[in-house]
Amino acid sequence: MIVIAVVVSSTVRPQWFNPILSTIDKISLVQVQGPDVFQRELCTILLFLGVILLGVYRRWLETPVLLWLGRISFSLYLVHFPLLFTASFLVFKVFAAHLPYGVAALSASAIMLPVTLAVAHYFEKYVDRVAIRMSRGIAFRFRTQTHRR
Repeated sequence: MIVIAVVVSSTVRPQWFNPILSTIDKISLVQVQGPDVFQRELCTILLFLGVILLGVYRRWLETPVLLWLGRISFSLYLVHFPLLFTASFLVFKVFAAHLPYGVAALSASAIMLPVTLAVAHYFEKYVDRVAIRMSRGIAFRFRTQTHRR
């Protein structure tokens, strides 16, 4: 499936999916946005299934580092952008004054990547987990009050 996903994504022209899309449009209420989107979605599903079905890759995805990255992924999504345009830019600006552009960019990235991961880790631990716990508590109270009526 992984090979099929790579081949379909790199060699098949999106327009070749038009007959499939016209059939889907007739039998489904869901509208596909176009052949290129359908091709990407199909290849993503095939790639995902291929990785899940191959035990070697599945075991690799279950390593502690990747599980940790999965756990902090939402927090990383939330914090990376503000850090990129504040602290990362500041670090880059300091390096760019003394180093060539590429070296400055690489140096800033090397410094800010672990900083960003650390911020995401603590954000997940002290903000995200707490928010999830609070929302579950509120939902539980709401359900119990609703059932009492």
